Amino acid sequence: MGDVVLIVVAVVVAGAAGTGAAAMVGMRFVRGKVRLPGGPRVPLRWAVSPRAHAHLHRRLRRLDRAAAALTPRRRRRRTPALPSHELARQVRDAARTLDAELVHLSRLHPSARRTHLTRVRADVAHLEQSTAQLHTLVAPTPTDVAGLATQVDTFAATFHELDAGR
Repeated sequence: MGDVVLIVVAVVVAGAAGTGAAAMVGMRFVRGKVRLPGGPRVPLRWAVSPRAHAHLHRRLRRLDRAAAALTPRRRRRRTPALPSHELARQVRDAARTLDAELVHLSRLHPSARRTHLTRVRADVAHLEQSTAQLHTLVAPTPTDVAGLATQVDTFAATFHELDAGR
């Protein structure tokens, strides 16, 4: 009988430890999805909250992802940095700075927060416009895509001529 109680206690303790570990891993995953990469810690409720500072935080996260799409991945860092990469890095840094300011503003009294949020809202809109302009400068235009298609067709024709010559 004592062995059965010991086994039941061991199973309950192992289950509680497993549940706790799974909850901790889940919370870490969710926190990583809510916060800006390299940015300050933000409350989890900002992921869905309708409040102004939470909404601005989500706009900054979208902006950060858009700017990150303009920078090369780590394995390609050996390539020379283009001016667009530097501008995208500056946009991401500005987004992190504004996000840190939002975290600070969220702790203020609502009456003190309103005036600051108006300025931050304008700064976020300015960053969004800058990122959109940067995307239009960096993204390939339809003429570039057509030129690329022509280059691919030329390459394919040359490749098939080489293959037919064997």
